[in-house]
Amino acid sequence: MNLRQFFSASLLIAATAITSNAHARGHGHNHSYIGVNYSFLEQPIANADDAKLNTVNLRVGTFFDRSFSGEIRVGTGIGEDTIGGVVDVELDNLIGAYLRSGVLTSGNLYPYLVMGVTQGKVTATAPGIKDSESETDLSFGIGIDYTVKKSVSFNAEYINYISKNSVDISGFTLGVAKRF
Repeated sequence: MNLRQFFSASLLIAATAITSNAHARGHGHNHSYIGVNYSFLEQPIANADDAKLNTVNLRVGTFFDRSFSGEIRVGTGIGEDTIGGVVDVELDNLIGAYLRSGVLTSGNLYPYLVMGVTQGKVTATAPGIKDSESETDLSFGIGIDYTVKKSVSFNAEYINYISKNSVDISGFTLGVAKRF
C-alpha cells in the first residue's frame, strides 16, 4: 500500500466515523472520544539488542455501535535508543487508521481486537551515517478498555504496527481517553 492509498483509506474511515457519529447524535447518544497513549515499542536490530522506541500518540475516534469503533492515531517518538554504543535508533513518527471490535462486559471492561494500517518512519544514526526508512503495513493487536467514569476510560493493548522489510515495530500501549 502506498502513501496515497493509505491516506485515502484514512479519509474514508474518518468520513464514516463522522457520518456515524452524526447519526448517533441525532438519537441523543454521543460516542466520540479523544485520548492519549504512551507506547513501549521495540524494533529488532540484526545481531544486536532490540531498540526501545517509546512514543506518545494522540487518538481520535468514534463508536459506530456498541461493538465497533474507528480511530485515527498520530504519534511521535520520545528520545532514541543507542545500540552497541554506536548506533542511535529513533522512531520519528507513526500515523494510522484503525477499526476496533469488542464486547462491553457487565463490569465496565471492553476487550477488543484492533486492525488497521500504519505508516511509520525510523531513523538510525551512526558517526558519519544517517539512514531513515518509512514503511506502511497492516497492523493488528488486542486490548482492553476499562471505564472508570461514564466518560473516562483507561486502555492497555499490545499491537504489531509494522512488520515489513527492516522496519518491525510492535509493543505495549497504555492510555486514557475521554468521550464527548
